[in-house]
Amino acid sequence: MTGWSLGPLAFKDEGPLIPAVRTLVNSTAFNASMMCVIIGYSIWWGIEERLRKETDKPEVHWLIADVAFTFIFLLEFVLRFLDLRCRYFSQKWYVFDFFYCDYLSFQRHCERPAVRSASIRDF
Repeated sequence: MTGWSLGPLAFKDEGPLIPAVRTLVNSTAFNASMMCVIIGYSIWWGIEERLRKETDKPEVHWLIADVAFTFIFLLEFVLRFLDLRCRYFSQKWYVFDFFYCDYLSFQRHCERPAVRSASIRDF
């Protein structure tokens, strides 16, 4: 038997989803798209840091962009983790990618007191 034995939550190595995910994450189009998202996020981050001040009234477009980029990076991580499972963390590029894109963008989004304490009336 291949996969983990978790009873009803058993995860088999191969199923209809895994080959499709593997094909997607190994495609040139997916990797090029993610590279463009990373470059776009870096540019957006620079623009935001230059234009947004902590004392400014929170603006919804900063929040929407941060949530969108964080969601895209999280989705990429989930897809790649479905393909590689724990081997994901054995590849240095993916470890860097995880901490740079996923962890830092999520942490950056959560550490802003102006955004966290904002109510919908502030927008």
